[in-house]
Amino acid sequence: MQPAGNARSYAAQQLALLCAQIQLLLKAGVFLADGIASIAEDSKDGVLADVSKDIRNGISLARALERTGAFPRHMISMVEIGEKGGHLEVIMGSLAEYYEQEVFLRKQIKVAVFYPLLHACMMIAVIAVLSIVVLPIFAEVFAGLGGAASSQAAAVLQFGQIAGYISLAFTVLIAVVTFTLFMLMRSKRGYELLSSLLERFPPTRKLSEKIASGRFAFALSLLLSSGYDLDGALKLIPDAVGNSAVRRRIAVCREALADHRSLIEAIELSGLFSGMYVHLLSVGQRTGALDTVSRKIADIYAEEIDDALSGAIAVIEPVLVAVLCAVIGAILLSVMLPLLSIMTSIG
Repeated sequence: MQPAGNARSYAAQQLALLCAQIQLLLKAGVFLADGIASIAEDSKDGVLADVSKDIRNGISLARALERTGAFPRHMISMVEIGEKGGHLEVIMGSLAEYYEQEVFLRKQIKVAVFYPLLHACMMIAVIAVLSIVVLPIFAEVFAGLGGAASSQAAAVLQFGQIAGYISLAFTVLIAVVTFTLFMLMRSKRGYELLSSLLERFPPTRKLSEKIASGRFAFALSLLLSSGYDLDGALKLIPDAVGNSAVRRRIAVCREALADHRSLIEAIELSGLFSGMYVHLLSVGQRTGALDTVSRKIADIYAEEIDDALSGAIAVIEPVLVAVLCAVIGAILLSVMLPLLSIMTSIG
């Protein structure tokens, strides 16, 4: 399980698998150093081999992970709490679940970004072929007929050819953008850059904040159920949300809690949640089930995000088809008008 892309970082899917494996080792009562050494040997992972050696030398798992520089701060902090509290097995299971959620979310974003780009690229490629390959053939046919086409029809034909070259340029541009996005999604830093762009792009800003709020609710649920107090959880969560606006709201929430406001007042003041979500959290706090309610909110956000991405794709697809039909219709007119002009001249 070598770190993906950057040699000093792991992808979310790899972290989910590693945490699940460590949980199974602990559940089976296997000595942690031996178990991690077996994982390292099977996957030929030098980083995990170093972790195993450090544990054999009496270093805690959290410090061993930290020494490699390959694991996120959030994971190291949770492992440290698990070791101190004696519930590392539960923590590793929670971390596996958290990173599995990250993998699912990233797949959703990939579908939302790449599918429309691929569709647009194919559409423009069809237009380019029609304009660059088909139209010149008709131009030669018209010239062979004596060039009887009117100047207006000839201008339309020329416009169609120019549109083809423009379409080809757009096809190349979209292909480059798609490849760049694909490469960015393969690395942690690239994914963070893409998330930052989505956060700043007005049409996707609200969706980015919704994704971050869902991450916040999910992380809060895991941290509270893993033994963190509320302030400790809020201190760690900003590393996981990936959205500057939501990070600022979390900071405001922590300041409000430090001023001895209730959690519900702090959340309303910061704008982290509103309406139904605040009511749910209020019920969860009164009943002592704040972690369960936070998980329910995360599930609601996941459904809303899925609906939003599916809705965006559902809107983009017919728009692209409509544009394709309009452009192909214009290209056909650029062929038919000169042909009608020639027929009229011959008649």
